[in-house]
Amino acid sequence: MTLGLNIAALLFLAALVAVTISVGLWFLLGRPVLFGTAPWTANDSFNLLKLALAIVGGVGGVAILVIAYRKQKLGENAEIRENVKAFSDRFFKAAEQLGSAKAPVRSAGVYALEHLADDWREGRQTCIDELCAYLRMPYTPPEMRRKTRSMNVKMGRRGLRKPPAYVGPLRDPASIVPTVLDTHREAQQERQVRKAIVSVISGHLRGDAAVSWKGLNYDFSGAVFDGGDFSNVEFGGGIVDFSGVRLVAEGLNFASAKFGAGEVYFSGIELDGGHLNLSNSEFSGADVRFSSAKFTAGSVEAVGCKFVDGSILFNGSEFRGASVYFTGSKFLGGNVVFDYAEFSSGNVSFELISLDDGFLSFDQANFSGAEVSFKLSELAGGKLSFRGAAFDSGIVNFVESRFGGSKVDISYVDAWLSPPCFDSFVGGSTEGLLLPEDYSKSVSNVRDDGIGSFGRTLLDDAMLRCPFCLSDCTHVEHVYVSARCEDEVSTDFFVDAVAARVETNISVEIPVGESVGAGRRQRIALGGWCEICGEDFAIIFTQHKGATLVETSPHVPPFNFENKVAQDLTEEGF
Repeated sequence: MTLGLNIAALLFLAALVAVTISVGLWFLLGRPVLFGTAPWTANDSFNLLKLALAIVGGVGGVAILVIAYRKQKLGENAEIRENVKAFSDRFFKAAEQLGSAKAPVRSAGVYALEHLADDWREGRQTCIDELCAYLRMPYTPPEMRRKTRSMNVKMGRRGLRKPPAYVGPLRDPASIVPTVLDTHREAQQERQVRKAIVSVISGHLRGDAAVSWKGLNYDFSGAVFDGGDFSNVEFGGGIVDFSGVRLVAEGLNFASAKFGAGEVYFSGIELDGGHLNLSNSEFSGADVRFSSAKFTAGSVEAVGCKFVDGSILFNGSEFRGASVYFTGSKFLGGNVVFDYAEFSSGNVSFELISLDDGFLSFDQANFSGAEVSFKLSELAGGKLSFRGAAFDSGIVNFVESRFGGSKVDISYVDAWLSPPCFDSFVGGSTEGLLLPEDYSKSVSNVRDDGIGSFGRTLLDDAMLRCPFCLSDCTHVEHVYVSARCEDEVSTDFFVDAVAARVETNISVEIPVGESVGAGRRQRIALGGWCEICGEDFAIIFTQHKGATLVETSPHVPPFNFENKVAQDLTEEGF
């Protein structure tokens, strides 16, 4: 619309408003007579002239204001276009630097995008997308390049790979060395560029950032991380996607991070020898998902975390060799879910946790070889559920845990071959602990007599475990053998590994199990002790009616001649 049309439209609108107001006032005043019979005077003409001048002046003022506003608007639009053009030029220049073949130029592009994102609020998400896209590009860490090259050399030497066809003169081996060194140097430089991107992003997600980038979206899906510091960051909205990332070497550090809002995805993450540190983090409202994650090697440290609200999901995750620690974490609310997870090997520690509120679920999980420990935990509230879980093998340990107000539901399980291990619940009660109806018949696993859980497998990963605390720090020091021919007196042997002596027809009592009494034809007993709990135990193998029974019992170490001599010398004053 042209300037003339704008002015005409405004004048017409002003006249219409003036007529409307005048007619309204005339009706409100009782429709008085506007023109009398008195003669027209010079004073009336002067008043009419003043009215006309006022109208003309008002119209002129409106026209001037319209023109001024129009000029200001045109100027602002031109300035915006210039700014957008300037920001676009800076963006394309920074993106070009980020795509350079030289690592120092790429680093400069990273910081150029950072400054541009700080200055360009409307294009901040675009700059972040560019930085994240760089991290999603294919990347092989320096150590893995060396490993791949070494494997290729070995395969070539073993004849597993065809040698390259001869295409020219043989190269001098000395000329190959700089190429290898350059490749390794480039890989090291690329690692620094990627770490710089992580440092830039995490720096703007911390509470002391001059310009905050919280609440925006970050797409790291499928990236390879061999180092990156996200410690003390605050996720306050938006979507942060680490789905399918692969962690090697140093991995990622989220120590003391705050997951307050938004969505953070670690679904399908693969821990391939890397390290994921979540220690002392706080989960207070965000939706954090580790669904279908694979923890095959390396470690996850979630020590001292605080779960207040929100959902943290490990549905369908696989724990196959990695060491995972939730030690000392506090569950104060929210949902932490391990439903359908597979615990086949490695160690998963929930030791010293406190469950005061919220929901910790292992429904439909499969415990088939890993050691999952809840030792020394405080279960004072909330709910811990194992509904439909399968305890096939491995160890689930609740020894020395305190059962208070929590509801621990293990009443319905899918498999019960290696039940959880409990103690006598010292300092608490078993109220709220729901076990299968046939629990007491299937295995004597509650240590109400101080003897321990002997119904489970004591040999795990070729290690003899203590029947009291299931520790593998055991020592076997005595061997007892009792054998007899039919209807004859038994011959007993005793081996003391500490004193390096062997006795026959000994007078010490040989350990005997509860199921089979003394007097059987063959019996072998191993006497030992545990470094962790300090208990003495015996493992007894007894032949009985064509079968060999294996039992355990408390064990009092036999008389030791060297200790007796030392005691006698002490009593005599030496």
